[in-house]
Amino acid sequence: KSNPDHHLTEPQEEFDKTFNFEQYTNRYSDCWNTEHENTRNLLRQLSSLQKVHSLLKGEYDFYLLSRLDLFYKDNSQLIKSIVDVSNHLQDNILYTPRWNPSGGLNDRIAIGNKFTTSIYCNRINEIIDLMPKRHCLHSETLLFRTSEKHCIINKTFNFYAARTRADGRLDPN
Repeated sequence: KSNPDHHLTEPQEEFDKTFNFEQYTNRYSDCWNTEHENTRNLLRQLSSLQKVHSLLKGEYDFYLLSRLDLFYKDNSQLIKSIVDVSNHLQDNILYTPRWNPSGGLNDRIAIGNKFTTSIYCNRINEIIDLMPKRHCLHSETLLFRTSEKHCIINKTFNFYAARTRADGRLDPN
């Protein structure tokens, strides 16, 4: 049973009414031919990360950020990866999974200290500066470029998860 210090619930419909999606959908290509649904989903994800980060109070040894739609195929490997990473944290290192970087950095799970995870959680603020107009708004590329801009070194860990789709299917990518 979870007993969080802070929590925030925001219905997607309420968020969608107040967020300026057009600032991004007019600027970037609809590379997946979904009428920018993928773009809107990425912006929702990045806004949620920023809001979660704003709730963090205090200092912790490390921060683990994970998407809620991940299915962990091997929990023992996840725990081993977390322990390994937490024993090797440094100021400018962000750990991400080795699998599926899609030409950038896998952004589905990350481990780092307060500085690196702050950059990770606030990368929505970097989109306009780092992503060229008329190109795809690609989450893995954005994470790579944001890390590069802030001199964050990426190290990978051996861990695999599958995304759970809305219909319950597991997506191996």
